[in-house]
Amino acid sequence: MERPVGITILAALAIIGGLISIAAGLSIGILGGTIPGAQGPAGFIGVVALIIGILQLIYGWGLWTLKPWAWLLALIGSLLSAISGLVQIFAGGNSSSGLLSIIIAAIIVWYLTTPDIKRAFRR
Repeated sequence: MERPVGITILAALAIIGGLISIAAGLSIGILGGTIPGAQGPAGFIGVVALIIGILQLIYGWGLWTLKPWAWLLALIGSLLSAISGLVQIFAGGNSSSGLLSIIIAAIIVWYLTTPDIKRAFRR
């Protein structure tokens, strides 16, 4: 089956996000090491950003190649994003940002659960 356009977009965004996270992790790790007193925290944040970037690349590849586990991760990630948006709204944060997170997550969940997309991932 041919990869649906929406999945191609989600995969590309995950891969781009992964590359940005890796670049940020390397930058924070390298530049943070040159700031007196920031070596420990910067190194930790840099490593976390690198790990997140690598995981995003794996996830993006899974979506790109229509792996069933990537469909499940996309669904779980979208649901967690909606929950995060709710927390942001009720914790007194930026309610418009939280609402936008919920709307985007809802659209992605709806899209992922359409019959054609589920079939593409052999669900």
